[in-house]
Amino acid sequence: VLGAVISALAEKKKHVPFRESKLTSVLMESLQGNSKTLMFVTVSADPSNTNETIKSLEFAKRARNVELGEAKKNVQK
Repeated sequence: VLGAVISALAEKKKHVPFRESKLTSVLMESLQGNSKTLMFVTVSADPSNTNETIKSLEFAKRARNVELGEAKKNVQK
């Protein structure tokens, strides 16, 4: 579901399926540009993990293309 959310954000679709999983529901505000967001992708050099590594790198490439906008400053009084 996270992949679908990232794809929808990258393509600037009107509907982003945040509510389809707990993870994306929790990340909704962060992914909509209300905060700074970092993503770390871990890959393996072991040949037995080649397919998973390629999929992880493809996901990271899609995520990199998402423009979240400027983080909004939250000042508490």
